[in-house]
Amino acid sequence: MPKSEVNGLELSERKKRLLKTVIEQYIATGEPVGSKNVQAVFPEELSSATIRNEMSELSEMGFLTQPHTSAGRVPSVEGYRYFLRNLMLPDVLKSDEKKKIDTMVRELTTDMSSLPKRFATAASELTGCTAVNVTPVKTAPISHFEAVAAAKNLTALLAVNSAGTVKTKIVMNLSDISAESAAVFTRILNTHLSLSSPEEIRPEMYITVEKEVRKYCPEMMIMMPAVKEAVKELMGYDISVGGETKIFSYPEFSDVSKAKAFLNLLNEEEKITRLALDLPDGINIDIVTNSALLPPEGMSVISTAYKVGELTSVLCVFGPKRMNYADIKPKLGYFTNAVNDMITRSFFEENGSEQKKLEM
Repeated sequence: MPKSEVNGLELSERKKRLLKTVIEQYIATGEPVGSKNVQAVFPEELSSATIRNEMSELSEMGFLTQPHTSAGRVPSVEGYRYFLRNLMLPDVLKSDEKKKIDTMVRELTTDMSSLPKRFATAASELTGCTAVNVTPVKTAPISHFEAVAAAKNLTALLAVNSAGTVKTKIVMNLSDISAESAAVFTRILNTHLSLSSPEEIRPEMYITVEKEVRKYCPEMMIMMPAVKEAVKELMGYDISVGGETKIFSYPEFSDVSKAKAFLNLLNEEEKITRLALDLPDGINIDIVTNSALLPPEGMSVISTAYKVGELTSVLCVFGPKRMNYADIKPKLGYFTNAVNDMITRSFFEENGSEQKKLEM
């Protein structure tokens, strides 16, 4: 029987089919899945005993867990992640679903000023989950940078904006950094990056800085990640939430403490911004288990990005680990692409109108 290797363990085609079946049934019902439920999918192929043995082995491999001794199995975080990477087949949107989404997007154009909030609300209605939209907003320009050799093998970077906000980063160096190198590095940063607001600093500006650093103070290249992180932290973001209470329709969040933890997260703008911006580009599904940001048992986040002019916004949909990924992912992808197209058309139409006025 063909096998594939997962984290050093071999997973047969039969185990993959069984794992897929267990996860899909658990997503649909929210109840632990027993061998009898699985056997209904393979009535003539596998005996109940064989299925129990295979599910037991999947548990030993870390893909399933058993909440209670007498209960069936539920997917583990690793089980979900393997399912998302290797087994899930996203649903194909029907024409009527696409038409519904197109109509939703057209309605968004009636008031572009409130787009972020209405975008989050529409995404929540579409997916049945809580949606959060993170949009960059123009912030105070950076007044100056300063690099200082703080101690042996330690260099401090300060980034200060015109509003007086200071971001400090400490970097450990492999060797001592001289005061002269720190001064040269400071001068390069201030020449090319200061007086710009964080959202105006483009990738090509960093490329220019890195060329000069390599030429005049190459030992300071170790500081560049800290520079980018400091600039990122000085950016301002508008947080819009849609369907705050939709997540409570899932039994997993009927518990008061879990509901409170999630509502607290929605009020923590810095935490939710960091969570959104740390997710990879493109449409992405992540099982987040960082208890500093989310309820201890974790949640799933489906994220995608769209552009407004030169700025990139991030839309996140929050749900339990058993959210219906195969249904939500294609809907969210189509919705975001339609919004991107709508914003692009509006941008060019507006700029075209302004250009015609200038030519008259």
